[in-house]
Formats: sequence, structure tokens, C-alpha cells
Amino acid sequence: MSKELTTILVIIMIAVTVISILLQVIKRSTYNKLAKAASQNDFKTFDEVLNSWQGKLLNKLEYHYVMLNSGFMRGDEKMIEAEFKELDKLNLNRKFTIDILSKKFDFYMYKEQKTKALEVLDKIKELKEEKLYKHLYSIYDITFNKQFENIDDLLKLYEEEKDIYQKAIYEMVISEMYLKDGNEEKAKEYLARYQEHIKEEEK
Repeated sequence: MSKELTTILVIIMIAVTVISILLQVIKRSTYNKLAKAASQNDFKTFDEVLNSWQGKLLNKLEYHYVMLNSGFMRGDEKMIEAEFKELDKLNLNRKFTIDILSKKFDFYMYKEQKTKALEVLDKIKELKEEKLYKHLYSIYDITFNKQFENIDDLLKLYEEEKDIYQKAIYEMVISEMYLKDGNEEKAKEYLARYQEHIKEEEK
């Protein structure tokens, strides 16, 4: 290999490395802008950033994943369903597949779409994610198979429960019930308890 060719190859390698680093910096900046706008419920700015030249640097998975989470934060059910459809068209790795299935389950449970929630559970079972399947099925079982006349009946069982894992299940369902009743403060309280107990269970 001639000296000139070697020099050209080195220059190309350096250029590729610099461009790659630059793209990562731009993407990080884009994510920071999107996160800041979303945290402030400034979805006008959020959409402007996502539709700018910076947003166009995101690949399809990144774009639709950001849009999906944006849909949840906006409470826009049509957007959520549309993004689920777009993500279903992509070849997702196992990590993203499980993440999207978990989000679908939460969404269908909130919508009380029993059949669709069961379909998601079947897919999780097929992936042999036994711990996640058991966890989500417990939520499904309490919500649809065990009838409670009101939230007080469930709260009574929750207070009597000693097992941390089972308490976490109750907390998720109670949070959903409060959310449907329009009591966001209580919904957040029990969601926080659920997240704390899940962390303890995973230790």
C-alpha cells in the first residue's frame, strides 16, 4: 500500500469518527431539548424540535419511541395507538419488544380492553419472560377476575397483605382505579409505593 493511499485511509477513518461523535452529540442535545419540553408540558416546542433537522437525525425506532412516550405524557390515546402500530412494523430487539409490550399492557388495562391485554400477555409468555408474565397476569387477574364493588374493598385487602410482591400488585391496581376516578394525587401516591416495592423485590 502506497504512502498516499495510507494517508487517505487514515483521513477517511478520522472523518468518519468525527462525524459519528458529532451525530451522537447532536442526538444527545436533541433528547435533552425534548425531555425539557416534555417535562414542562410544552408540546409546541417538543413538536418543533422533533420535526426540525435535528429530529430528522433520529432513526425510525428512536422517532416513534419518542412519539409514543410523548403520547402517554399528553394523554393522547389516538397518538399512542398510532405509534404502537408504527413500532409493530419495525424489527425490534428483545429489550425493546418487552418494553413496548409492557406499555401496551398498561394502556389496554387502563382502557379496560380485556381481550387486547390478554393478547399482550400471550406474547410475553411466548418470549418466556416468566417473571414479567406472572407480575402482569396478577394485575390482570385482580382487575378482571376478582370483582370489587369499590376501591375500599381493595384497600382493605391491601392493608391486610403482608407479602411485598403482592402489595405491589395491589398498589398498581389501586393507582389505576384512583386515576380512573380522577384522583391524580392518590394515583401518584400508590404508583410511587408500587415502584418502591418493585425495587425492593428486585434486590
